[in-house]
Amino acid sequence: MQLNLALLTLSSLFMLISLNCNVQDDGSEKLLIFAAASLADALPEAIEIFEKREDVSIDISYGGSHTLARQIEAGAPVDLFISAGEVSLQKLTEDSDYYKGTPIFSNRLVLATRPGMDKEFTSITQLKESWVSRLAIADPALAPAGKYAKEALEDASIWESVQPKLIVGGDVRSVIVYLESGNVDAALVYGSDIKFRTKIESFDIISKSAYGPVVYPVFLLGNSKEGSVASSLLKFLQGKESMEIFRAHGFNPDVYSNKMN
Repeated sequence: MQLNLALLTLSSLFMLISLNCNVQDDGSEKLLIFAAASLADALPEAIEIFEKREDVSIDISYGGSHTLARQIEAGAPVDLFISAGEVSLQKLTEDSDYYKGTPIFSNRLVLATRPGMDKEFTSITQLKESWVSRLAIADPALAPAGKYAKEALEDASIWESVQPKLIVGGDVRSVIVYLESGNVDAALVYGSDIKFRTKIESFDIISKSAYGPVVYPVFLLGNSKEGSVASSLLKFLQGKESMEIFRAHGFNPDVYSNKMN
């Protein structure tokens, strides 16, 4: 699995090199966004509206937030970075080339089960039972979703007992693939990840006090070659129109939205 993650990271870097261009052939502007994997369903809807309205082209690269942050620090030509948690952003906030992250919405952790499992969960402690043979979480070292999952399992005092059945994915979307394919029985994922997945059953039984707050800050990178357009995009993502899209996908913008438009 570690080799696969290394190859994935390497392929992502090659893709970034090919994206290292902020002007298209026709002279119009082009932006590059790094975004947490959990935004892969909702973000494109908002971006499509902005692209048509502002006549810009936007590429989005998804992945674990920690991995994306390291790529930015290594020089990836990114205009905006949307992370699924503040934990991976400490080095960025210490660098004066970057603006402080602006939280725009939040999420929650849920317990989800594979299609056809037909088991009722009333407590996260049931994950240690023998009828749960494989449990998936995102890698705590690569994605905040994994860190939150580990915190929740530790809070329930079952982190050690579930180790033999633990399957770790590079990010939360990888975990969803494991779950949908039936390769794992259960997983700890974000509520937004299973919003429209009718074959996956979810149980909102994990106390929010069991893990850190799942906030999504947006970072406007100070070295962006398209700073004014990137700034306009940031304002758009903070506005009511975008927030309604994120809300429909299971995110909670009530606390963080600036409600600008």
